[in-house]
Amino acid sequence: MVTLNIHVRQDLGQWSLTAVLVEDYGAGLEPDVSSTSWQGPLTGPEWDAGPLEAVLSAVARWSGMTIDGFEHARLA
Repeated sequence: MVTLNIHVRQDLGQWSLTAVLVEDYGAGLEPDVSSTSWQGPLTGPEWDAGPLEAVLSAVARWSGMTIDGFEHARLA
């Protein structure tokens, strides 16, 4: 089973995002845990959006950058 927990906090115009990925292989086996963090400013549309839309926008930006970084590393 794979579990991804994302914690997003907005404070003074800055996003702080922490993601923890856990791969659990079953009873008696040690789970594989990896984590990452990201900080970035709110965009103009995020300032004007509702809370859920703003958070989802921040998660989408982080996700896009993470995927781009993974693809770049894989092709290098």
